[in-house]
Amino acid sequence: LMRGSSEKIQKALVTAPLSKERIAEIHPGFVGHTEYLCEAYSSKLVTMVMTGETLCVVPVTRHIPLRDVASKLTMDLIVDTLNQVIENRSVICGKKDARIGVCALNPHSGEGGTIGREEIDIIAPAVSKAKEFYINIDGPISADVAFYKAVKKEIDIVVSMYHDQGLAPFKMVDFDR
Repeated sequence: LMRGSSEKIQKALVTAPLSKERIAEIHPGFVGHTEYLCEAYSSKLVTMVMTGETLCVVPVTRHIPLRDVASKLTMDLIVDTLNQVIENRSVICGKKDARIGVCALNPHSGEGGTIGREEIDIIAPAVSKAKEFYINIDGPISADVAFYKAVKKEIDIVVSMYHDQGLAPFKMVDFDR
């Protein structure tokens, strides 16, 4: 989903699988559809959305090394992503009153800061800010719990902090759908 700096029109584009490695040989620096579209359309934010019969998943960060995820997560990036999800929830999952679950970055949501402070310092404040505009959002939730609740239909859209946190569970249950 794309939103330019001055426009409020949402647009959706469906992409197909491709060989990123092969495209990078022709277009150096290519890492994925989403980043390419952001550049091609001069958009401030492009959001990757994966929808299937069971899960709807939106990763905040995408095609970056896992070691870089924590340093790339900012309150603004999470809030902007959540706003995209909120604005497009009907398109993403077909529900105007969608329940949005926001994953924690660290196991057990950081255990109160003992195994990471991203939940306390970045994710929880971002969720609080997003709640000013849409109340039906919860987080940070441990990813394993968030996906369990999503499979049980207690969460309609899962917002993950990084690519494989969201796409691994998505592909486990909806790869062929």
